[in-house]
Amino acid sequence: MSTAGRIAAGLAAALLLAGGPAAAAGGPDDGPLLYQVPPDPIPALLAAPAQPMVMVSPSRDRLALLERPAAPPIAELAAPVLGLAGHMVDPLNNGPGGISAYDGVVFIDLASGAERRAALPADARIIAPLWSPDGQSLAFLMLRPEEVELWTASAATGAARRVTGRINAAFPQAYAWLPDGGGFLVRLVPGERGAPPQPNRVPVGPIVQQSEPGRTAALTTLQNLLAGPADEALFDYYFASTLARVGLDGVTSGPLAPPGLILDSQPSPDGRYLLETRLQRPYSYSVGAGSFPTVVVVRDMGGEIVRRVVDRPLQELASSAVPTGPRSIQWREDAPATLVWAEARDSGDLGADVAVHDQLLMLAAPFTGDPLRLIDLEGRFSRVFWGREDLALVASAVDRRQQRTVVDPSRPGHGRKLGSGAVGEPVMRTDSRGRGRLHLTPDGEALLVRGGGGVQRVDLETGERTPYRVPAGDGTVLVALLDDAGERLLVRRRDQNAPPNLFVTDGSGETARAVTAFVDPAPQFAGVQQRVLTYSRSDGVPLSATLFLPAGHRVGIDDPLPLLATGYPVLAADRAAVRAGGREAEGFTRPDGFGDIELYLLTQGYAVMRMAMPVVADGDPETLQGHAPQVVANAAAALDAAAATGAVDRDRAAVLGWSFGAAMAADLLAHSDLFRAGVALSGAYNRTLTPFGFQTERRTFWEAPEHYMAISPFAFADRINEPILLMHGAADANSGAQPMQSERFFAALKGHGATARYVLLPHEGHSYRARESLEHALWEITTWLNRYLRDSRAVGGGERPE
Repeated sequence: MSTAGRIAAGLAAALLLAGGPAAAAGGPDDGPLLYQVPPDPIPALLAAPAQPMVMVSPSRDRLALLERPAAPPIAELAAPVLGLAGHMVDPLNNGPGGISAYDGVVFIDLASGAERRAALPADARIIAPLWSPDGQSLAFLMLRPEEVELWTASAATGAARRVTGRINAAFPQAYAWLPDGGGFLVRLVPGERGAPPQPNRVPVGPIVQQSEPGRTAALTTLQNLLAGPADEALFDYYFASTLARVGLDGVTSGPLAPPGLILDSQPSPDGRYLLETRLQRPYSYSVGAGSFPTVVVVRDMGGEIVRRVVDRPLQELASSAVPTGPRSIQWREDAPATLVWAEARDSGDLGADVAVHDQLLMLAAPFTGDPLRLIDLEGRFSRVFWGREDLALVASAVDRRQQRTVVDPSRPGHGRKLGSGAVGEPVMRTDSRGRGRLHLTPDGEALLVRGGGGVQRVDLETGERTPYRVPAGDGTVLVALLDDAGERLLVRRRDQNAPPNLFVTDGSGETARAVTAFVDPAPQFAGVQQRVLTYSRSDGVPLSATLFLPAGHRVGIDDPLPLLATGYPVLAADRAAVRAGGREAEGFTRPDGFGDIELYLLTQGYAVMRMAMPVVADGDPETLQGHAPQVVANAAAALDAAAATGAVDRDRAAVLGWSFGAAMAADLLAHSDLFRAGVALSGAYNRTLTPFGFQTERRTFWEAPEHYMAISPFAFADRINEPILLMHGAADANSGAQPMQSERFFAALKGHGATARYVLLPHEGHSYRARESLEHALWEITTWLNRYLRDSRAVGGGERPE
């Protein structure tokens, strides 16, 4: 179906759900089913402000707090959007489609505590914030109804102004600061491009795809791919841009390159060159834009090409494969102008029996001659962390295990592994050019990594890890080091009674000064009780769970509560990889939109339990063999542990899951009688619809058909005799969980006479964002659980007024 056809179908589905004749089927009455409101206090909780995002300036003396609105209205999600080649674009302003935006910026001076609010328009919607290299101002994109604008705001005064308009933000990273902070490299909508192309309603021929013998393409199932010539024309129109240089005064110089499908453009650290990635035809209807034919070049700031790095043809590859030739092409962050890239030495096949799978190469300006070999890798390259002239840390994966290699760029070809096992995420700092660099200890002999909420020191010679700066107190998490020595820390603290706030502490964490004073966004949750349960399942595997009880519930005095249990299956290589002791109380407990949807039930007289759901590999750490019996054993042990507290009624338990957890919920109903009801959100129930692998499963359906069927609740729909509520976003673009999964699972359940309900939420994706969608989803869940778990009288809620 073409994009235009998909839009029409989506609108028709939305109208049907909003009040068409079929909408009332299974509804609360004989009329159209409108968006419903859940019982109090859930609507007020959903309207609570979200925690802002924190951005520390490169100079480490200021913060920018990016404020987020509460759940947006459904009208925002219903705005026009086009899905093309795996990307979403707003056809009205040429910005990204279906994206969440910030609506406010507050600057905080860490020395004085002074706050400055950026002077933004009342209807501001901003994305893509970037600090200037000197930390004096913040740039961002302003989403306007008819265009995307580039703005800056002064951290000292809060003054904000428009720099330029007509930004083409269809592809990510539509702009970049120049290293001197004096302007930007931007991608602009081509001038006078005319009206969008209109599809020809009379076809001129069929749409053809072809497969050649010997060329395998085990492709991931993706949404929003190109579907025909009309989509190709729209892709060219909305994603083509011109590259220009824009000063802080808004004066544009350029174009620096011919108009085209510029996927990425980044200035070199010294500002003398730019690295450009451009797409070209022929396109594909099977893969997204990132796999289209690609040309990567280096240009000087006059726009002349000085090096053609790669001209790569269309790549229709399996998700585990990589293209041959240069890939992951980037600037070396700690050098003026040096290219670095990876090349496969296994023909792109990680299963090949070779000693070296990837090689990292580099080439310095003026980009003539042959590149130097920086390091050979026995696994697949993932990232470089640049430190100094003689030090970089290369991250790679070997047999799905993390490996870090210390290299000396001044002596190409030399490197050594940094210890064994996971090292942790390195702490980074920003240099005077705005580039990310490894944060090393003052003596230069160790790097710093995050761990245990604080910072650990990793010796560069031995790999030995020792605590370096560990913030004091439970519920304290490091946000940033505020000086090179780590004597001043920015931390986030919370406890059972206080919301997360930012503090500046000394290196020991013993003295602290408050930076923010956020109030409790949901005081209705004050007093919610938490218990960490540790136990073992029937085969001895150690497990844990967190049990939440409503405020004021008295165990042993009040009646045991009905229970809503949740979980998400996680593959464990072996029993030793399952550690029950790692779970801690979650501290300040407040729900945050869809991600905590189960917690809202605490306000309705339910206990909530988050269960550990390990699936221990059966011989092969990349398969999910024995999935269903293990999730049943996990759940049975968790219910026994919860019942042993005396707080919950084991015979009145329901299970809820999202995504892979939704399939888990359905499996538990199909393969056990542990739960009275189930709720499954945005799930994938038929694994034959993802035949080339899913989650950590790397075998194809044709290699393990019995396993694919065993892990598909669809195949056991005839065994589900408990009520199950299915919910899905109509615009779910997740590769494994398209709405078809829920549609066909519901049809199978209905065909076998099961008690089931299927709710399709218009305009929603894999998780749900709109206020109306979240309210209705919680109305559905509370109504379902009250009817089938608690009693048939207390359904609560009401109809949303128009």
